[in-house]
Amino acid sequence: MNALCGHDDRPFAIAFGASIGTFIAFTPTLGVQTLLAIFGATLFGVSRPAAVIPVWISNPLTMGPIFAFTYWVGLRVWPGSVAGFAPVDTYAPGTGVLGVTASAVHYSGNFLLTLIVGGCVVGLFFAVITYPCVKLLAEYWQRHRLNKAAAIQSRTA
Repeated sequence: MNALCGHDDRPFAIAFGASIGTFIAFTPTLGVQTLLAIFGATLFGVSRPAAVIPVWISNPLTMGPIFAFTYWVGLRVWPGSVAGFAPVDTYAPGTGVLGVTASAVHYSGNFLLTLIVGGCVVGLFFAVITYPCVKLLAEYWQRHRLNKAAAIQSRTA
């Protein structure tokens, strides 16, 4: 907590950084989430440690449920989303493997787009909630540290 809420970072910077990390945690950007959080925090001039920590919400144990939920949200938000593949008999006759491959690429693109839209909606929702909660916590922690330092200084004086 000291590293996140030290005297150098303003509560705004800590909270905004945490919000950036929370947003990125719900997007399907596995493998580059930490780099995106660092880049976003640097771009906006906010706390990089506070941006990186929420990204670890999505890990091998939690990414399945997170992505299932974000896909479900994406299906409700994004019009024209496709929940699965078309039956095999709906492919054009005579297209063979190329037709099946083209259809798989088409539906995979719809799946990924639905997952991205759902991830952005869910990420934005939780980022908006994260900001005031982390800001209040950072303000409290910094006041607590200042009061503790003042008490120690008054005892030694």
